[in-house]
Amino acid sequence: MVADKIYDKERLNSSELNSILALFIHRTFILYQIYQKNAFVFVTQNRRILENREWLEKKLGKLNIMTVQESMRYMDLYAKHELKCYAGPNHLLNKDYWYWNSFRTKIPHYHVPERENEGKVHILEGFASRFKFLLLALDEIGMQQHFPKDRDIMIPYHFNYFLSLVTGIFDNLAIETKSKYNISFDGDNIPSRISLSTKSGKYFLKEVKKKNAILKTHIDSYGNFIELINIMRQISIHREGFRDMAYKDSIGISFFLEIKEQEQVVVLIKACGDEPSEYDKFSRWGIFDDEFFIFLEPYRFVIAVANQLVIFCDHYLELMGFTKFVDSLPDRDQYRSELQSFSESRLGF
Repeated sequence: MVADKIYDKERLNSSELNSILALFIHRTFILYQIYQKNAFVFVTQNRRILENREWLEKKLGKLNIMTVQESMRYMDLYAKHELKCYAGPNHLLNKDYWYWNSFRTKIPHYHVPERENEGKVHILEGFASRFKFLLLALDEIGMQQHFPKDRDIMIPYHFNYFLSLVTGIFDNLAIETKSKYNISFDGDNIPSRISLSTKSGKYFLKEVKKKNAILKTHIDSYGNFIELINIMRQISIHREGFRDMAYKDSIGISFFLEIKEQEQVVVLIKACGDEPSEYDKFSRWGIFDDEFFIFLEPYRFVIAVANQLVIFCDHYLELMGFTKFVDSLPDRDQYRSELQSFSESRLGF
């Protein structure tokens, strides 16, 4: 029955037969608890199996069928769940240093001069700190998704904090822009008007265009993204909040946010380039419409947002004239080599 469903034919070649056999061996290992609890994954590039993985798990139970990229994130989250942050094979870092290197490799144009302890804190140091916390919050949501412990409270907690951090990062960039270009306008004494949002930052952005038209074009091209995050933060922090729901199916209970009443959120997510997933019912940004409800999977969403944010922020700094930090280091500098190794060898996001 399984082979018929996956390959839609009665006679299988040896490769197809081996793929089915591997699945049942994997299932047997799970049933007899040969794997550690939750520490199992079936990694494949077989499109037929990946396209049918939801059906397979309904019939056979939890299998954790994943692509190579998904399994790398899963293994990284499992290690962090066990309080181990791997930067490479047999190479452990403390948590703070792991996330600092993760930030450094994702935002290469972050290049703020070092200061003495008593020196004035640069606004972009706040940017870096918030980005590091954002990467941590993303992983905390992922760990709750795969290895739940009080996730009904912990996922909303980290999700709301994640949204606040993104808006804080936007504000840091706006403040640095105002400072760099000596921007002034009526009402610039009101902090909320120094903003990348087209609504609250209307006059600020008008001045940005005069100082750096290319930067203003870059901000405009991410207008839907900026608006989406600002609206979601308003909902989560200042308004009604998101309704969380437990969704039960044949393989267990999953945690989602229900966003049918927040129509503008759904529209903006689609405007940000959301598209169907290759193998799942949830879109790449985590949306699933089952007719009665519109679900948002927090982990998929924060990954999509973080990917977008990385591209936006690094190019923003580049357009502001910041050069790549590693280019300031000697070719054989130890930290330069460490960052390169981290970028090539780390498993997670």
